[in-house]
Amino acid sequence: MSGPTLHFAFWTMGVAAGVVAAALVLHVRRALALSTVLALGIAVGGLLLGANLQFRLEIFPVREALDIHRDTLLQGPMRIPLGLLVGAVLAGFWCILVGAPWRETGDALAVAASVMIPIGRVGCLVNGCCMGTVCGRWVGRWWCPRYPSGTQAYERQFRDGLISLSDQVSLPAHPLPVYFALTSLLTIGILIWLLRRQAPPGAPLAVFCILRPLSKLLLEPLRAMPRQGDLMIAIPLGVLLVTFGVLAVHFVRRSLRAERPPPRQLPSRTPGLSRASRAPHLSGSATRPIRSRSARQLR
Repeated sequence: MSGPTLHFAFWTMGVAAGVVAAALVLHVRRALALSTVLALGIAVGGLLLGANLQFRLEIFPVREALDIHRDTLLQGPMRIPLGLLVGAVLAGFWCILVGAPWRETGDALAVAASVMIPIGRVGCLVNGCCMGTVCGRWVGRWWCPRYPSGTQAYERQFRDGLISLSDQVSLPAHPLPVYFALTSLLTIGILIWLLRRQAPPGAPLAVFCILRPLSKLLLEPLRAMPRQGDLMIAIPLGVLLVTFGVLAVHFVRRSLRAERPPPRQLPSRTPGLSRASRAPHLSGSATRPIRSRSARQLR
């Protein structure tokens, strides 16, 4: 099988594994229903749409890039950041529209993305795409592989004058797909830990929206062939800022509710006091013996 075919196959397996993992999370959260399963399907469709749209925005004007047809949806390279964003937004709108639990669905989608990325990055490694720059002295050369002609790492080093056409392989370069896969495995480990500790719904989603953009921003400068445009940096940076803003508002409102004094409780009246409950203060007059007139005369 050729490199592009294996690349597509690994990403397809990654998407399928992510959907299965998301369904398991929904089952654990007791939110597995037809509406949430349909939300997963909508997220997959949004992933394909957004990933293709970001690639088109890199090479076409905006009006032409937005002209996406069904036949061209799977053509050309895909870009993960906008794909994840569009898929999550569409799934969120669907949950709000039908009244499905959007926090539980968001947690499931966070796990799905963290499962999908390591499997898909194996396809990038096999295909020779998404490779990194030349390894520095601080990285062991045993860790950084050399890539043959035709790969992005080789082409970048040739353009930079680091190698010549007579060289069969490139200089040692960062295995960037491995870095992306390792950060996603770390993320899925943290998400599973949160789920096992029964974290409140939405907490795993918030953690993913912090860890995933941070890793993207840290690793993207190592890419051998930088992406055109600013979306590869702007999208994770925007998600990170929005997440911190939402969390700040949430904790401020929570602290204000905690500092608010409880409402004063008025003493409650017990309606319908029985005659027996009122008897003690009347007992002196009520139980006084009545002497007859004849008895008083005898005295």
